[in-house]
Amino acid sequence: LPMQQEMIREIELARPKYLIAVHITSSWLKHPGSEALIHRWANEYLKEHYDVVGAVNIVTTDRTDYYFGELPRLALPPVNYILIYQRKT
Repeated sequence: LPMQQEMIREIELARPKYLIAVHITSSWLKHPGSEALIHRWANEYLKEHYDVVGAVNIVTTDRTDYYFGELPRLALPPVNYILIYQRKT
């Protein structure tokens, strides 16, 4: 929890032009019962202050799809992906 609180403070103070959100099942190894403050905060903060401007869909170890600008609507949400956010003006 303290590490998540520190990260939130740093992001809010820095107001970075871009943020990268990594949604990969093995990244940071989130477990049931893990503190979810950073996830709740990020959902609201990103909606309010950022727009998605790119995405990386990691389909398999041999295939990765990159999207910038107009993002496609997918029939199923990807399992492993990265979103690129740009701060709203």
